[in-house]
Amino acid sequence: RLPSGPPATQEVPRPPGPPARVAVRLGAKRVRAGDPPIDVVVEMMDAAGNRASGDVRIAASFGELSEPVRDASGDVHASLRVPERLEGRSEAVVEAKVGAVAVRRSVALSPAAAERIAVALERSELTADGRAAAAVSITIADRFGNGVDEPALEIEAGRGKVVAASRVGPGAYRSRYAPGWLREGGEDAVVVRAGDLVAAAPIRLVPPPHRVGVAARAGVLHALGGFTAPVLGAALEAWPFGVGDRLGLSLGVARVGSGRTEQLDLGRSLRAVKTSSELWALEATAVARRPLSGRLTGTAGAGLRAVRVHSTVAIDGARTAEEWGWAPGAHAQGGVAYEIPSWHARIGLELLAAWQDSPRMRSFRGSLATLGLALGVSHEAL
Repeated sequence: RLPSGPPATQEVPRPPGPPARVAVRLGAKRVRAGDPPIDVVVEMMDAAGNRASGDVRIAASFGELSEPVRDASGDVHASLRVPERLEGRSEAVVEAKVGAVAVRRSVALSPAAAERIAVALERSELTADGRAAAAVSITIADRFGNGVDEPALEIEAGRGKVVAASRVGPGAYRSRYAPGWLREGGEDAVVVRAGDLVAAAPIRLVPPPHRVGVAARAGVLHALGGFTAPVLGAALEAWPFGVGDRLGLSLGVARVGSGRTEQLDLGRSLRAVKTSSELWALEATAVARRPLSGRLTGTAGAGLRAVRVHSTVAIDGARTAEEWGWAPGAHAQGGVAYEIPSWHARIGLELLAAWQDSPRMRSFRGSLATLGLALGVSHEAL
C-alpha cells in the first residue's frame, strides 16, 4: 500500500504549434518624400494564439527593406526606406509570407511640400485675331522633383483669357490661353500661383490682320489715241481669305471727266462745238499684296467694270444733244505702297489700265482703252 499525502506535480513545457496567423505592423500610415525609414514588424502565432516562429520572407513593392532581425519573442523587425523620388506612386505595399500564409500592408506615399512651380506656353507668339490659342502647361514639384497637387492653383492673364486648369498627372496641369481680338497687339503673360509660389510665362501678341479697309486714289488717265483727263476713285476693301491679309476683294467707283472744244464750219460759219463726256465706273476687283522689304508692299489687282457714260454736245454754249449709256469693261492695277503702321495706312503709286466696250451712242462711239498713274491711299479700318 502506497503512503498517503498530496500528489506531486510537474509542468511539462509544450512548444507552440506551427504559424497559423501572421500580422504585419508598420511604423506609419503615410510617408512623405524625404522622411526617415519606418519600422516593419512581423508577428507570428499558432492556431491557439501562442507566439510562434518560422521562416519569414518580407518584400516591398517600392522602397528598400533592411535585413530582417528576430527578437527574443520571435517577432521579426525590419525597416523600409522610401526613395526621395516617388516616381508617381501613391503607396508602397509590404508583404510578409510564412509558408503558405501571406499578409500585405500598405503605406500611403506623398510628396514633400511644394517648392517649385513652372508654367510654359506651347507658343511664345500669337496673333490676336480672336481665333488663336495656345496650350498652357503647369508643373508644381517638391525639392526632390515629385509632383505636388497642393496648394490649389490660381491662373490668370492680363489681357487674354485662360480656362481653369485640369489635372493630367501628379503636379501636372493643362490650361488654354486665348488673347481674343486686340487691334494693337502687344505683350501679355500667363501668371500661376500656388500658395506663396508664383510663376509667369510671357507671350507676344501680334496685331491681327485687318479685314476691312477703305481706299482712295487720284491721278491722270490717257485714252489711247484720244484725251487726257483726271481720275478720282474710292473703294471698300475686304480681306476674308485665310492667308493673312494677302488676298482680298475690292468694290469701288471711279470717275473720269473730259471735254473738247473745236471750231467747226457749220453752215458757212465757224461754230464752237464742245463735246463733254463723264464716265462713272463701278468696279469689282480681286486684289493681292505681298511684303517686299521693310515697309514696302507690292500690290496687284484685276477685275470687271460697268461704265456709265454721260455725253453732251454744245454749240456756242447751247446744249444741243445729251446721251446716256452703259458699257462693260475690264481693268488692272499694280503698284508699290509704303506702310505707316501708326496710321494703319498705306500710301503709294499705282499704274492703271482699263478697257471698255462701246456704249453705242452717237456722240461716244467705239471702245476705249486707257493707261494712267495715280497716287493711292488705303486705311485699314477694322
